Amino acid sequence: MNTSHRPWVIVAIFPDHKPKELGRTYHRADAEAHVRFLQRYVKQGAFYVMFDPENSEPVQTGPSEFTSSAKTPESATSQLRG
Repeated sequence: MNTSHRPWVIVAIFPDHKPKELGRTYHRADAEAHVRFLQRYVKQGAFYVMFDPENSEPVQTGPSEFTSSAKTPESATSQLRG
């Protein structure tokens, strides 16, 4: 199931364990309600709501995104002239 379009993440942290994603929701209020429920009934863990936007992939910028095959304005103009 693709859940990348659900930006609100419920995270659990238990002693001696790594943080774990428990679920995702469309709305922050829904995620906070889940966390309140978990905090009430699961005493040994800590629960948090995090926002994880859909575009979380790193954007590469700088000289490395340009290739040698890219045309400069001068080369494009000279090709138009013949």
